[in-house]
Order: sequence, then C-alpha cells, then structure tokens
Amino acid sequence: MIEWQIILGILGGLTGVVALVVEALRTRRVAIVASAATAINGYAKLVASLQAEIEGYKRRLELMQADIEALRRLSEAERLTWRTERERLEARIADLERQNHKLLERLENGSKGS
Repeated sequence: MIEWQIILGILGGLTGVVALVVEALRTRRVAIVASAATAINGYAKLVASLQAEIEGYKRRLELMQADIEALRRLSEAERLTWRTERERLEARIADLERQNHKLLERLENGSKGS
C-alpha cells in the first residue's frame, strides 16, 4: 500500500511539475504575444506619426509651388512692364535724336546763311 502511495505521490508531483511547465509555457507565450503586440502598436503609432508628417510636408510643398507660380506670374508681368517701358523709351530716344538732327541742321543752315 505504501508503494501505491509513493507512486501516487510521484504521479501527483509529476502532475504538478507538468502543470508548472505548461503554465510557464503559456505565460511565456502570453509574454511573447504581449511583447509583439506592444511592438506592433509602437510601429503603428510611428507610421501614423510619419503619415501626419508627410501630409504636413505635402501641404508645405503645395504652398511653395503656389508661391513659385505667383512669382513666375509676377516676374512675367514685370518683364512685360519693363519691355513696354523700354520700347517707350527707345521711341522717345529716336524722337529726340530726330529733333536733335533737325536742330543741328537748322544751326548749320543758320550759320551758313550768316
């Protein structure tokens, strides 16, 4: 009878050891899953943060492109203004040169006539 008690005691002890091993494995598995979930959550937050940053850069880029386009239009308008002003000044210079030439001719004619 003592042998059965010993055998039953050993089986009970083994059952306890097996239960401890199973619990340890389950706890380890839970820890691994929890660690993986934490890592995934961290990466998800990082991705969301990077996406928000990218959107911000996209908005800044759009604003910069609009500024560049406005500067191009302004530059073209200024170029047109300068071209018009230059043509006006060139016409005025040509007119003044004609007047100068006429005045020189009158002076020459007047001094020849004296």
